[in-house]
Amino acid sequence: MLKQRLLTALGLALALTTLIFLLPTMLFSAVLALAIVIGALEWNHLAGLDSAIEKTLFLALVGAGFIGLWLLSTRAPEFEIYVFGAGLVWWLLAILWLTVLSQRLLLRQLPAALRMVAGLLVLLPCWYALTVLHGHENFGPAYVFFFLWITSWADSGAFFVGRKFGKTKLAPVISPGKSWEGVAGGFAAVAVVAVVGAWLLGLSLTGALWLLVVCFVTVPFCIIGDLLESLFKRQAQVKDSGQLLPGHGGMLDRIDSLTAAGPIFMLMLLLGVGS
Repeated sequence: MLKQRLLTALGLALALTTLIFLLPTMLFSAVLALAIVIGALEWNHLAGLDSAIEKTLFLALVGAGFIGLWLLSTRAPEFEIYVFGAGLVWWLLAILWLTVLSQRLLLRQLPAALRMVAGLLVLLPCWYALTVLHGHENFGPAYVFFFLWITSWADSGAFFVGRKFGKTKLAPVISPGKSWEGVAGGFAAVAVVAVVGAWLLGLSLTGALWLLVVCFVTVPFCIIGDLLESLFKRQAQVKDSGQLLPGHGGMLDRIDSLTAAGPIFMLMLLLGVGS
C-alpha cells in the first residue's frame, strides 16, 4: 500500500508540476475545475445527495460558482479578499464542528440545501485561491508550486513522524491514526521547505520571515481540512471518498487538506502584500 501510495504521489507531482509551469492561468484553472467537479461528484455521495435532482443541482451550482467567481475576479479584483475571508470563516466554523459538534451535527441529517452550501464552501474557495495565485502579478506559478509543496510536506512529515513516534492521539474518534507528534513532524517539515522555498524565490529577509508565518498559519488548516473530510467519511461509513487514485482513494482524499489551506494561504499572502 505504501509503495502504491508513493508511486501515485510521484505521478501526480510530475503531472501537476508540468501543468503549473506550462499552462496559462485560464487553462490551469480549467484543469483545476475538472478536479473540483470530480470532488463534487464524490461530495454527492459523502453528503447523501442521492437523488438525480440533488446531484444535478449541486453540480450546476458548482458550475455557476466557477463562472461567477471568474467574472468577479476579472471585473472586481478587490473581491478576492472577501472570498478568502469567507473561506476563513467557514474553516473556523469547521473547527467548532470537529471539536464540539462532531457527534451531534451529522452532515447527512442537515437539509439538502445546507449540504450543498457546505460542499460549495469546501470546494470553490480552494479552486479560486489557486486560480488567483497562479495569475497574480506578485506571485504566479512558482507560488502555486510552493503551496502544493508545503502541503505535501506537511502531510508527509505528519505521516512518517506520526507513524514512528505517534503516541498522543490528535482526534481519536474522527481519525485514530493522527497524533500530536505527527503534527509536530508536519510543522518541522514545512519549516525546512519554507526556508528553502524563500531562498529559491529570492525573497528578502523580511519576505522570507513573512512566508514562514504564512506557512505556519496554513499548516493547521491542512490538518483541519483533512479531519473534516475524515469526519464526513466516518459519518457516511466509507473508508475513501472514491477509488480514482490508487493508494489515495478519491479526489477528495487527495485534496482535502488543500481545500482548507488554499484560501488561507492566499489570504495571508494578500495581507502581506497590503501591509
